[in-house]
Amino acid sequence: MILAESKESKPLDVSIQQWICFRRISGGFNKGQQTQLANVLMPLVIDKKTGKIEVRGKSELNAYSEKIRALASMELIDIPMKLKLGNALIERIERQDPISADFWSLGRLGARHLIYGSQANVLPKETTEQWIARLLKLTDLNNKHMLQSVEQLARKTDHREINVSQETINAILKCYKTNPAIEQITDLLTKASNLTETEQEEMYGDKLPAGLSL
Repeated sequence: MILAESKESKPLDVSIQQWICFRRISGGFNKGQQTQLANVLMPLVIDKKTGKIEVRGKSELNAYSEKIRALASMELIDIPMKLKLGNALIERIERQDPISADFWSLGRLGARHLIYGSQANVLPKETTEQWIARLLKLTDLNNKHMLQSVEQLARKTDHREINVSQETINAILKCYKTNPAIEQITDLLTKASNLTETEQEEMYGDKLPAGLSL
């Protein structure tokens, strides 16, 4: 398997296309392969000294966006690695101007419904409840990307042990009570259902080829 280099030796556009490729095909990798890739990508996203995600200027945003999305798409990596990445993401969202990739990646990491992983790969509900509480303290509740992230973190499943608490559900619904899509939000959080094709595409990050279902 060809790995991304730990040093940015390739032309940037080539590296970006490589990260996009890894995101798209990550579901075909086994746990060991995903872990190997994640170990290469993590130091490119999280600063070793500060433990934070550092994006220095708008010129780095495009590359960062694809790196973080590639990492978040690897559903089989160990829970501690997911937690490290997710905690760094929520901290970045709180302290900087977040981009859509931040919310997409946080939602994908903490999703109750995974695309191809098993229940064992789902983060503990206590963690996602904490992330949701922090997101709900942000002022831009009308940010559609944040709402999509919250929905992924809290969406009801058939497995009670991974569903977030009713208290968390109530807090979300209270914050979004004036949102025009409140009925849809309520259904997602209170009624277990399978991912629709559109929702799969949102989680996958691309429009699926005709006839393909994940």
